[in-house]
Amino acid sequence: MAQTAISVLMIVQSYYLNDPRVRREAESLAEAGYQVDVISLRGVDGLLEQTVNGVRIFGIALGRKHGNVMRYVYEYGVFLVCAAFLAAWLHVKEHYHVVQVHNLPDTLAIAAILPQLLGARVVFDAHEVMPEALQIKYGWPESSWKFRISIAIERYCLNLAHHVLTIHEPMRQLLIQGRGVPPKK
Repeated sequence: MAQTAISVLMIVQSYYLNDPRVRREAESLAEAGYQVDVISLRGVDGLLEQTVNGVRIFGIALGRKHGNVMRYVYEYGVFLVCAAFLAAWLHVKEHYHVVQVHNLPDTLAIAAILPQLLGARVVFDAHEVMPEALQIKYGWPESSWKFRISIAIERYCLNLAHHVLTIHEPMRQLLIQGRGVPPKK
């Protein structure tokens, strides 16, 4: 099979090898001839870089601990900064055509800003709606400032993307009607 010239960078704040949805997607692209790199949490093997089934994986050393809101903000923030620098460095070397970010958190779209400024298309793969996930987890009422801020962050991040993928039609409708995402995205 002839290799295509299309290169894809995926960014996900989970352990890539344990994330079946992202892994199936990445490996399917690699099997179809795309160059696929993934930035994810570093697995228990401790490897900074490895290749599995044609997908090159770059691991960021950051543990995941369940905790309060501040712990999540810390983990999301540290991963975002590390992923943004790594994505920028990799993009300068590889010149990705597409950067696909997988939420949670929504803010991972910010890690794709430099590649986007340098010509990469950004795809936001929404696995969940973050404001509602946080609302359920922490009991925030819709009128709370925390919920409203999480919606504003989600809107901003969705607007950074050229395309948005959702898991089903009700979520698509929520993003279009409730978050203002243009249907063509």
